[in-house]
Amino acid sequence: MQTGREIEGVIYIVSAIVIGFVAERYLLKILVRRSETHGWRFFEIVLRALGGLIITMLVLITIRNVVELFPITEGKEETAYKVIKIIWIIAVTLFLTRIAVAVLHRVLARASNKGAHGATTILVNIVKVVVAVLGLFWIFHTLGIAITPILTALGVGGLAVALALQDTLTNLFAGIYILSSDQMQIDQPVKLTTGEEGVIHDISWRTTTLRTAGGNLIVIPNSKFAQSTLTNFSLPERTSAIIIPLIVKPIGDLDRIERVALTAVSGVLAGDKRWEHCECTVQFTEQTENGLRVQVIIKPVLFDEQADLKHRSLKEILRSFRENNIELGIKGGTAPQ
Repeated sequence: MQTGREIEGVIYIVSAIVIGFVAERYLLKILVRRSETHGWRFFEIVLRALGGLIITMLVLITIRNVVELFPITEGKEETAYKVIKIIWIIAVTLFLTRIAVAVLHRVLARASNKGAHGATTILVNIVKVVVAVLGLFWIFHTLGIAITPILTALGVGGLAVALALQDTLTNLFAGIYILSSDQMQIDQPVKLTTGEEGVIHDISWRTTTLRTAGGNLIVIPNSKFAQSTLTNFSLPERTSAIIIPLIVKPIGDLDRIERVALTAVSGVLAGDKRWEHCECTVQFTEQTENGLRVQVIIKPVLFDEQADLKHRSLKEILRSFRENNIELGIKGGTAPQ
């Protein structure tokens, strides 16, 4: 008779696994696609957060209701209930963590259209830690462990930990400062006075990573990055100007030099839709012993497109100068910047 009750319990558990598998494999995917189609953003986030957890939750609920069908003593039954509840808390904590991180990504992605940063590693980790700590306190409460003495002990030991992890905490708070200042954000191009240049790739709890034009990553401690003097090419606007410095011999008609340079750059701008909105000006800035300093200024140009446009424009300017017998003041044709 007892064996029959055990078989009944096993059947319930196996049925929960099968139902959970079907729900995970088919029903959940259908609901996610329907949510995407109708634009139900939060419902979609909740459904995606359930991925991999439906079977676990169904099995836990089933076991919780069929434990009494198995020959377990009263003491062990209470322990089994606690274990089930702890596993349930872990699953719910993971579920809530996924929702919190997904909402963070969605909010910051929407804000990125207005110039704000995307979700960085440090923000994601802070959210995960906060939810995990709440879940841990929930487990302590379930086990009957008092939380107040733990918080007191953490407060007393916090000073020793802070001294031992001084550099780590310095970088952590520097990373938070970088984000809160709202002056340095993900995907913004920056250049440090020390020479490092690239697009901000990520800001983690310890380092800020720049992605160079060549695809490499420059890793800088947050404390160093926060103290650095840098140029942000995205502020106050995401576009800026290209300045091509030249030195020419001040012989002949200066208007012709200006006209040839403008014609050369205009041809480059007209040949690519990315730069049809750009304007070009020529300025004579200084007379030197090497010749007349000239600046060809093109704006507005996105940072990622500046290198390509400067390359094409300089080639076309030098070609046009040769064709029109305009001599450069020094060998190479460009003045030191």
